[in-house]
Amino acid sequence: MSPIVIPIQTGRSELLIRIEAFDLANTIDAGDLPKMGASEVCDVSLLRKSDYSGVDRNALRLISRMLFDFMADNPDNIIYFYCDDFNELPRSGRHARMSPQEYRSRLFSALFDDETRRHGAGLYVDDVLTFDVDGDTKFIHLIYATANAAKAKVLKDAFDRLKSKP
Repeated sequence: MSPIVIPIQTGRSELLIRIEAFDLANTIDAGDLPKMGASEVCDVSLLRKSDYSGVDRNALRLISRMLFDFMADNPDNIIYFYCDDFNELPRSGRHARMSPQEYRSRLFSALFDDETRRHGAGLYVDDVLTFDVDGDTKFIHLIYATANAAKAKVLKDAFDRLKSKP
């Protein structure tokens, strides 16, 4: 798969969504690769072109809409999304005690769930995987069509084996 770059621009934010093939060879055992069939795991990253102080809600909605559209056009693919913590996001009230990465993870899930409800609940699964890295919890999302649950399990099992290694 050649990388796909989708521009997102709102009144306050200018971003790029980059979707590219995730290297399964370093994650899944060679014997499990055939279980993935024609499914491709796609690494999604967000690149900011402007507005480093935050991303407005309109941009977040557009991102979830674009990802939903990508999944609708590529129903056999699985999206891999790592919630980074490179830039602080403003958090207040009940979210103030969350880490930046947990807040991003919950926000991403909420936005994707909103989009899924608009198009028909039950079409896609947003699995959130958590990892403890030196006392800090990291969040990864796997998004896939419900029909690909067995393939996603192969990937989740591989991640479980990776996180249990010393």
